[in-house]
Amino acid sequence: FFSPGTLAKTRKAFDDMLSVAGEPQGVHPKLARILKRTFNDVEQVGGDLGKDKRRRTNPR
Repeated sequence: FFSPGTLAKTRKAFDDMLSVAGEPQGVHPKLARILKRTFNDVEQVGGDLGKDKRRRTNPR
């Protein structure tokens, strides 16, 4: 569905965002708000995927 090039670009973008967010001096407040919204969205999607994956692999 996603080409290797697209996945590589997305992975690099995430790595760059995490790197900037983890810098000791912090980030500009506007960038911090943008990153927080982005990370919240990623966590929500990732959490939903994790729940679905657990549901499929752990039959009740």
